[in-house]
Order: sequence, then C-alpha cells, then structure tokens
Amino acid sequence: MNLDSEINKIKELVMEYTEYNETSNWERFSELWHPEARRLNVGNKNELLITPTEDIEKFLLSP
Repeated sequence: MNLDSEINKIKELVMEYTEYNETSNWERFSELWHPEARRLNVGNKNELLITPTEDIEKFLLSP
C-alpha cells in the first residue's frame, strides 16, 4: 500500500466514524470502535470526562 492510499483509507475511516457517531448507528460505529476504547472529552466545567464503550453504546442506541 502506498502513502496516498494509506492517507485515503484513514480519511475514509474518520469520515465513517463521524457519520456513524452523528447518526447514532451503533451497528456500524461498533465495527470501527475497539471494545476497550474510551472516549475522552472536556466537560463544561473543564473536567476530564472518560466515557467507556458501554456508555457510548447506550447513548447511540437511546431513542
């Protein structure tokens, strides 16, 4: 695989990750997300928020 195709694959994965997250498509999102991964965010009070996969799944599956 050459550098251009690797870069394009990374771009494609980032676009898919964003789309599946924004559309709450857990089935597709979970194909890209490692089950032991954690999402890190900064909260409104500048606190570090660590979200485990189980909570991401619940959020994406909620109505």
